[in-house]
Amino acid sequence: MILWQSEEETRARRRDPRPERASVMSWLIDGQQRVIMLDRTMSSDDEIEVVFNPKEDKFRLANAATKEG
Repeated sequence: MILWQSEEETRARRRDPRPERASVMSWLIDGQQRVIMLDRTMSSDDEIEVVFNPKEDKFRLANAATKEG
């Protein structure tokens, strides 16, 4: 993840929810997909299915092949 903090006046592209203004803004520059996946997984999002492959010792999203196996 790469984070950036700035005291300069900045404008977010996101409109809803609109970020609150602060003296220092923190921005997530890289790692957005990981943060979103972590949030969706930890909040028990029903549309997300994570599987563990013991041969590779890795977690990943379920797909057609992992659902059959």
